Amino acid sequence: TEAGLSGPTSQSLVHLAAILRKISILLSNNALTCRNPNGKVCVVNTDNVPGNGSVIRKHLLEIAKNEDSATSSFAVFLSNRVTFHNTMVDRITSQRDESSGMVPRCEPVPSKALVVEDLDADLPATFSSQELKSKYGVVVRTQSGQLDGDIALKLRVANGTHTAVAHVMALSSLLMTDALAKDKSDEKAAILMSYLDSYFVDQILVAASDQFGKQETELVYEDRRRRL
Repeated sequence: TEAGLSGPTSQSLVHLAAILRKISILLSNNALTCRNPNGKVCVVNTDNVPGNGSVIRKHLLEIAKNEDSATSSFAVFLSNRVTFHNTMVDRITSQRDESSGMVPRCEPVPSKALVVEDLDADLPATFSSQELKSKYGVVVRTQSGQLDGDIALKLRVANGTHTAVAHVMALSSLLMTDALAKDKSDEKAAILMSYLDSYFVDQILVAASDQFGKQETELVYEDRRRRL
């Protein structure tokens, strides 16, 4: 989470540094082989922190500098042999009934469950497979700016519509978005979904189409609507 990427003293990053240091030693001793296309170790983070890969890289280089020096073998390894991928994760995190928050509720797999930026083709080829994309929603972005577009659409479409409908649902004494799935039989749900559809068409779509494309914006909303 955000706390885990807060700085070089974060325990999660200290542990990651220890793991990568061990990998660097094994690689230098030929006790380990990296078979990725460019021979780089790929770090893929799944926290929704903007530029998460760049943030991790910055903190790990700081750890290397503090422990050794900016020109140490570990710092060079981090710069030359490790790719810290920026990512976007899309998930609705709710809990199963009577689980005290310990068991997550299942949901349809988002079309963009995990978007990974891979500008230099460092990831294993399997990341770009059609199977990973169709079954698990893994999308690889190979051009600069594409991931930024995914994040912007997620904020505008997913977060924007969820916030808009949450307030109206609260005033309607509806506590869970599951109620929206009954829009074919329940009058309240039908009115709310009609409101959500018009909110998307009249406010979000018209503002986002020029920058991100009408079709792409509509696909993001259709996926979000399906999951609701």
